[in-house]
Amino acid sequence: MMELEKGQKVVIKFSIHSVRNVSIPCPIKWFEEDRIALVFPENAQKYIKDLPEGREVEAVLYTNSGIFIFNSIIINSPLEHDFVIELPVEKQ
Repeated sequence: MMELEKGQKVVIKFSIHSVRNVSIPCPIKWFEEDRIALVFPENAQKYIKDLPEGREVEAVLYTNSGIFIFNSIIINSPLEHDFVIELPVEKQ
């Protein structure tokens, strides 16, 4: 199981129109066994519509045990109350 803590940063990475890569560091707001809620930063609001529910993204999590990189799916977009991504079973 990964070491998750509130406030820890998860970097969300995705492509826009297959030409531009975007990385957005988001602090953890809360987490459950199968999902992580993130705080979407104010300085990244221009990308909010590029992250709809169901979109696949890469997530990078830095912990004391190492760096965890995993593919995830957006459960709740940043337009909703909580920006939530999936925590894959193999990373739990």
